[in-house]
Amino acid sequence: MSYPIGANKSDTQIDQDAHLALQLCKGISLDPIRLLAIKELHLQDAEITTLEPFQHLLELCVLYASNNQITSVRPLDGLEKLRVLHLSHNKLGRIEGIRSLPSLEELNIARQRTSALAFEPDSIEALGNTLRTLNARGNHIASCRVLSSLRALEELELSENDIDDFNDFEILLAGISAITTINLSDNPIVKKMPKLRHQCISAWRSLGSFNAKPVTTAERIFVSKINEHRAKIKSRQQSVASKKATSKTSMDILAASKPVPHLPPYASQYRDLLIQTISNSRTAKGA
Repeated sequence: MSYPIGANKSDTQIDQDAHLALQLCKGISLDPIRLLAIKELHLQDAEITTLEPFQHLLELCVLYASNNQITSVRPLDGLEKLRVLHLSHNKLGRIEGIRSLPSLEELNIARQRTSALAFEPDSIEALGNTLRTLNARGNHIASCRVLSSLRALEELELSENDIDDFNDFEILLAGISAITTINLSDNPIVKKMPKLRHQCISAWRSLGSFNAKPVTTAERIFVSKINEHRAKIKSRQQSVASKKATSKTSMDILAASKPVPHLPPYASQYRDLLIQTISNSRTAKGA
């Protein structure tokens, strides 16, 4: 998904804005009024190492800065109009320090040149109500539960990572209910959980594509029928178990209510006679 905010601008104007931005990177002072006019920057393959020069571009809406040497997104925090941020093929090790990007809708951080990409929970939570598209492909990500706070997320690209724990993935299932497209291709969990596609279709009513393959109406109906069949079997098993438990309880009650056995009448009489005889004998001896 992209937002061509600068579609009405000429290529020449876009190039001029990029030139100004590169001058900023070199520490050259520029007219603040001219900088505030910059809304879209194309800085791919520009050998940029930091985003600090752009922290005062308060009108910036779109930033394409893929294939550079950037190590942190923190300097962009506070750019309230930033909607699209592309930083793929950089050197980000952790997405952190971005708690004031209230307009960010699209974030591309695919294929960072680091060992594994991590996420600061507070930063992800701060994007929860606005971010709609996230591309984190090829980043050696093992856990995706932190992304469950992205409540507005519609498109999620997580292919070529190291996700393998379904219990961890279930947390994501419960959190991003608005999802329409997800790609988990080339993750261990896909081979480990052959029914993962059906489970995702069951969890997300809005899901239209899973692993780059469309979810058809027929497939959704099929999955729904399977779930109904399983629910009936489970209900039947619970009913049988309940009846067994009730029967056992009834038997226990009957067993508990049985009278305590007593000596038969003739035995009681013999016992009383014996006690009387012993008593008389003791009385005679005492006399």
